[in-house]
Amino acid sequence: MGALKSAQIASPKRKPGEKSDWYGYYAGYSADFVRDTLATIVDSDTESSMRVLDPWNGSGTTTAVAAAQGYEAVGLDRNPALVTIAKARHLSLGSVRESLEPLLAEVITVA
Repeated sequence: MGALKSAQIASPKRKPGEKSDWYGYYAGYSADFVRDTLATIVDSDTESSMRVLDPWNGSGTTTAVAAAQGYEAVGLDRNPALVTIAKARHLSLGSVRESLEPLLAEVITVA
């Protein structure tokens, strides 16, 4: 744990006016914090088999950053809106492109 105490980890707070890389959830924290924390706690011997669990995943910053770094990432949250947002962060644009136009047409019709 000595390495953790001396680690240079970014503040979990976003700077005033800083935009989230995906969704500005009020309780969210910076992606830099996740990157720094993972770099500090991950042992190079176990890196390839590491799984990241976030039991309060919110809008998915932890799971998005961990997945982008190649880790298996699992997030849980009891707020269904945030579960949807976190899942959406893991979709590639190519996988949803065909559904965007019909969805937009439905939104315009309802509006």
